[in-house]
Amino acid sequence: MPADGALAQGGERQSSSGLVLGMRIESLTDAEREELAVDHGVRVVEVREGPALEAGIRDGDVLLRIRGERIEDVAQLRRIAGDLPKDRSVPVLVKRESRSLFLALNPAAKDDG
Repeated sequence: MPADGALAQGGERQSSSGLVLGMRIESLTDAEREELAVDHGVRVVEVREGPALEAGIRDGDVLLRIRGERIEDVAQLRRIAGDLPKDRSVPVLVKRESRSLFLALNPAAKDDG
């Protein structure tokens, strides 16, 4: 089985198990990357209580970077999230519909995952 967040042989999508910073996320298929005109990132499937909700992240957003680090897959986002400082907000680059925007994410906000 592929690592969490990787695409399996044939392009099968992988989702996060549990929440990351208050959101459930999944990898993008090659077709989705092409349609969205991105070469990296993960899709937000669901936002619940916690840092993501407080930052204004929405269902359907594509997370491209956190703290300047490119997000390639679900497993990498989990690693980055675990290393975020708890004492200050960090910038998150999000693709929402046809535009990109920066949001301020405070990792110290209540996190379910």
